[in-house]
Amino acid sequence: ARHGDKYPIDTSGLTPKYVFKKNFGEVPVYIKNRRADMDKAKQEYETYVSDYFRRGAMREMNDDERQTIIDGLKKQWEDVHHEFQTLSVIIDTIPKRLHKERLEHEMKLLEKDIDLLEKHQVIYIAD
Repeated sequence: ARHGDKYPIDTSGLTPKYVFKKNFGEVPVYIKNRRADMDKAKQEYETYVSDYFRRGAMREMNDDERQTIIDGLKKQWEDVHHEFQTLSVIIDTIPKRLHKERLEHEMKLLEKDIDLLEKHQVIYIAD
C-alpha cells in the first residue's frame, strides 16, 4: 500500500513566501534609478533641441512634407522594383549580374529610408 511521497512544503512553492517581505509589491530601486536616468536624458535632449530652435538652426518637418517624401520614395521604389522584375531569369553575363546587384542595393536603400521616415513621427531638419 502506498502512502505517498513527502516533500518539504516551504521549498515546494505551495506556500506564499515572498508576500510577507516588507518591500513586496514596490518598484525595485534599480528600475526607479533607470527611469530617473531616462527622464533626465529626455529633458537634456529637449533642452538641446529647444536651444537649436531658438538659434534658428533647426526646424521640425510637418506631416504633409513628411508624407510627400514618403510617397515619392515609395514611387521611386516601385519604379526600381518594376525594372528589377523585368530582368531576365538567367543572369549569365557580368553586366547583367552587376545591374541586378545595383538594383537590389538601390531598393534596399530606399526601403531603409522609407522605414526611417515611417517609424519616426517627429523629424528635425538642420538648416
